[in-house]
Amino acid sequence: ADDTHENREVAIKIIKSKKPFLMQAKTEIELLSHLKEKDPEDQHNIVRLITHFMYRNHQCLVFEMLSLNLYELLKNTQFGGVSLNLIRKFAKQVLKSLSFLSRSD
Repeated sequence: ADDTHENREVAIKIIKSKKPFLMQAKTEIELLSHLKEKDPEDQHNIVRLITHFMYRNHQCLVFEMLSLNLYELLKNTQFGGVSLNLIRKFAKQVLKSLSFLSRSD
């Protein structure tokens, strides 16, 4: 989606208007807001929740736009896999994020 106020692309996650989904969305918003607060410089590869809003009783979460997902990446290689160097880069990013998430502060 296009954020015309900030002139950037964003991703919007739309949550069903059923109570269990809305309760889960509330938890997700609280968690992502807390993580954003703990990582203000965006150094730990945690997706950034930009804002959230209600639309026709659906909770909408607005995220930074990221690059290709793993499926799209594999599709671009005709499902031939990716290089070991790229896998190492992904692994380092995941481990950095997990290290951040495991901190007690």
